[in-house]
Amino acid sequence: APSRICVSRRSFTIRLRSTKRDPLVSAVVTVNGTKVQTVKKRRITAPVTLAGLPKGRFTVKITAKTSSGKTRTGTRKYRTCTPKRKGGTPQL
Repeated sequence: APSRICVSRRSFTIRLRSTKRDPLVSAVVTVNGTKVQTVKKRRITAPVTLAGLPKGRFTVKITAKTSSGKTRTGTRKYRTCTPKRKGGTPQL
């Protein structure tokens, strides 16, 4: 019998930390090239939902601008439909 098709249920919020010396002004968050809406309050957050996506690896890219005009970037890779690990720290 074929194995069950996996559909991701993963979702999380990215919270961007700002420094007092050079605070963040804006940020753009993308998941595999698709823009995610960001919310700016005391800190900039972006809800990322990988729910409903097929098994695979997804790249989350963050580009943030500071008040002095500098641009900070970072990327992270997330895998969907991975088996749960027993013990230890949770997989990100």
